[in-house]
Amino acid sequence: MTALVAIPSGAFSGMVSACGDALAAHSERSERGVEVTRGPKRQPWRGIMSQFYDQDSNAFLLVQHQAWQRIPCKGRQIPMKQTISRFSAVLAAMVFLAGAAAPQAQSPQKPALPAAQPTREEMEHAIVEAAKPGPIHAQLMKRAGTYTTSMTFTAPGSLPQESKGTATLKSILGGRFLEEKNSGDSFGQPSAGLRLYGYNNGSKQYEAIWIYDGSTAFLVLDGTSDDGGKTVRYTGAFLGPGGMKQTVRVAVEQKDPDHFVVRLIGEGPGGAGATLETVYTRTNAGAKK
Repeated sequence: MTALVAIPSGAFSGMVSACGDALAAHSERSERGVEVTRGPKRQPWRGIMSQFYDQDSNAFLLVQHQAWQRIPCKGRQIPMKQTISRFSAVLAAMVFLAGAAAPQAQSPQKPALPAAQPTREEMEHAIVEAAKPGPIHAQLMKRAGTYTTSMTFTAPGSLPQESKGTATLKSILGGRFLEEKNSGDSFGQPSAGLRLYGYNNGSKQYEAIWIYDGSTAFLVLDGTSDDGGKTVRYTGAFLGPGGMKQTVRVAVEQKDPDHFVVRLIGEGPGGAGATLETVYTRTNAGAKK
């Protein structure tokens, strides 16, 4: 017995019909000019398989198994009840194998069998998992605490300028983000800022947003780490006065549990420009060890 399996538009229809043996059916279709893309070829499971397309680009498989040849198929209904389980198992395997090989065997004009789409339950599970804070978030939250800050600003053609300040960092939104509120002096004037740090489970990147009272712009940063989070290197940009794009690079380096350093490097027309380095020192040193 031969199973004729239709896969219209790249999807298995579930329809199975009986005909003659696979070799004869293949020859008869070839003589009529049907496009044959594979086979007929004997398979390791003691059967014969070939594949062809109709004029509407629907894919068909001819599958014949040796065990089915004893079942008569001329002049009456074929009794499928006792063989349907074995037939379904082999048929499912054949459709899967045909789908995996089809993109290589077909011409570019033929539709490829689509990949399996995730179920609604799988998608909901993925969304829930992506929203959970993980080990990387826990590592970021260890930085929470109160700090004194020492800032050094350098720019080409000018002397370094130093200033002092304070910063308070805390875990927010269930350990998903680290919030920093800082204050100090900027060029002799009081200044204050807010920074948010996190890790995006979806993009697999560190992310940060900086704002301060000397600008109305958001500085949005994306970063990566090659040493397990000890050093995170960010890049970002914002639109400055006149709509001119300002590109910056930021490196956050954890020296030990009580000290970390943030280096901000602005890029000018000729490359690297001004640099602002801030050293954070925990006020209650040793409490987070």
